[in-house]
Amino acid sequence: MRAPLLLIAVLLLAGEVAAQRHVVNWAYGPFATPEDAAFVVDRDRIFLATGPFGEHGRTLWIYQNDQVFRSVGRSASRGNCAFTLDGDHFMRTEGAFCTKVSCVFLLEKDRTRPGSLKVHRAEGAFCTSTSGGFVIEQNAVYLAEGVFANKADAILVLPDGIALVAVLTILAGL
Repeated sequence: MRAPLLLIAVLLLAGEVAAQRHVVNWAYGPFATPEDAAFVVDRDRIFLATGPFGEHGRTLWIYQNDQVFRSVGRSASRGNCAFTLDGDHFMRTEGAFCTKVSCVFLLEKDRTRPGSLKVHRAEGAFCTSTSGGFVIEQNAVYLAEGVFANKADAILVLPDGIALVAVLTILAGL
């Protein structure tokens, strides 16, 4: 009686664990043609992808809610804070208590395309927008040109269900 219950529990948990893994692929061109794997987001960790199918490489960042920490050592333990998402501001932080230092990105919902997000590069403590950075539309990230962040060629293809803080962290690291 215990063996079938244990088998069912293991199968259910295996499905839950597999559902947490997201592979972010490189992309090119205006139609976001997917290429090799670039990053792997697994649970609360962002890995560099190795190989074309996205095997786990080195752990780059660890995120919890809206805070992102650097990965330290072989055991990939949590180091100092690197970034935090504060409303529509993605801020660079430092130290163990995530002290905000300067702005990296300013987020703006695109009113002309529902579900699209413009990510402007920003600087300073008051998040002064400097130029277009990226446009996140459906499952692709495009480069943005000019102060109005006009969509150009694609650079990444995103899987469904990936956290926004993970996407912004990857973009900040590019």
